[in-house]
Formats: sequence, C-alpha cells, structure tokens
Amino acid sequence: MTINELQNKYYFHDSLLDEVIIDKQHATVSLRIDFCFWAQNGYKDEDPETGMIVLSFTGVKKYPEIEGELDSYSILKTSCLQDDTWLMVTLDDETDTCYELSISADKVTVIVEDSGND
Repeated sequence: MTINELQNKYYFHDSLLDEVIIDKQHATVSLRIDFCFWAQNGYKDEDPETGMIVLSFTGVKKYPEIEGELDSYSILKTSCLQDDTWLMVTLDDETDTCYELSISADKVTVIVEDSGND
C-alpha cells in the first residue's frame, strides 16, 4: 500500500514503537510496533486488544534518524506529509524526549506477527 493509504487505514496513537531496522543496501526500513488493535475501526471485543506488527517500507528514499531496539516509545501522532512521506512522532517516556521519524518510501506492508497463543 502507499503511505497515504497506510495513514488513512490505521490509527497509531497509543501504540508503542519497539524497534527500527534500517537496511540501506536494500532500501528498506522495518518498524516493530506493539499495536493497539482496540483503537482500529472494525475492532471486535473478541479480538486481541494489542499485538506486534511490523511496518515494512520498501523503495526507501529517506530514512529515520534513529535505529535499533527502543524502550517502547509511545506513538503520539502520525501524518502523511506527501504521498510518499510518513511522519511518526514518538516519546521516550523515560527521558521525556520526543523523536520525529520521517520515512519516504514507494510502498509499505503491514505484517501481523503471530502471537503463538493458539
């Protein structure tokens, strides 16, 4: 999907950013997020409230400035700056520091990680 489609389909506020993986050689960025399923349109009470997802960006032209495992940064807001540029504002609750992650990419895929609780 496009960045604009991502922004219109998913609500990220109150989810937690756990990891940023950058691969410049393959022009990809992956964001591991402890995602609030409960905040999405169409959520049903029998669905899990939260769970891990990965946003996989391909054809990346602009990379975020932070990388690696994070201490569950709170996602404050997201926005689509242009059709191919996404901005995520996060807060490190321990240090009270805000970070802006800006990613320009051709495509993004949302992958729901298996919780293993079958």
